[in-house]
Amino acid sequence: MLSQSIVGEGLFLRTIRIFFEKRSRAKYISHLDCTRCMQRAIKRAGLPVWYTEGFNPHLYLTFALPLALGYEGLRETMDIRLLDDEMPLGQVQDRLNAVLPQGFRVVQVLNAQGKPAQIAWAEYQVSLECEGIPAQELLHLWQSFDVPGPILVQKKGKKGMKEVDIRPFFETLEAQASSRGLRLSLRFAAGTVTNINPTLALDRFLIQNSLDPSVLEIVRTRILTQDLKEFC
Repeated sequence: MLSQSIVGEGLFLRTIRIFFEKRSRAKYISHLDCTRCMQRAIKRAGLPVWYTEGFNPHLYLTFALPLALGYEGLRETMDIRLLDDEMPLGQVQDRLNAVLPQGFRVVQVLNAQGKPAQIAWAEYQVSLECEGIPAQELLHLWQSFDVPGPILVQKKGKKGMKEVDIRPFFETLEAQASSRGLRLSLRFAAGTVTNINPTLALDRFLIQNSLDPSVLEIVRTRILTQDLKEFC
């Protein structure tokens, strides 16, 4: 349990985990700008937050699994530390939602429990449309792509680009044709040990089938631990 620690005589720090949406035009905001946005919102909300000590004090603010640029998120997470041990978590949520810009919304605030190192998976909803290609054909192409066997992609690592097989690190939970295109529910390895960006698989699929999407929307819906429990 991470939620409480002592920093001085009679002074308790409470680590709280804020779950928020990043939707619509906010998906084009980089992680760095998202961090700045949240810092400003926390200050405007007047929350009693803890700052690091030393020559350059700064607001303690951490994101467990930063969201890729261009993706939407339904349950993103960030941690802050409160100096007030009794402030209701609902009040934290209301204060932040009163000052956050369009596209951001806090959906829940909890006392932090798990450590970010416990994150192992993330789930995504993907909407894909290709002009002139029927939805059923897109579904058939995906089913032909998503079969046992290696899926080799170029992935950037610490030593540069290298070829990796991402087949063991993702699975299709659901694939269906909609009225206009393909709808996918996918689970990818995520976290500090193995982190697979869904774009790696989707780009490989598009290139392999010479597809030029008119719509490609990716929404991260859940962040999970190794045993597929919600990260909290």
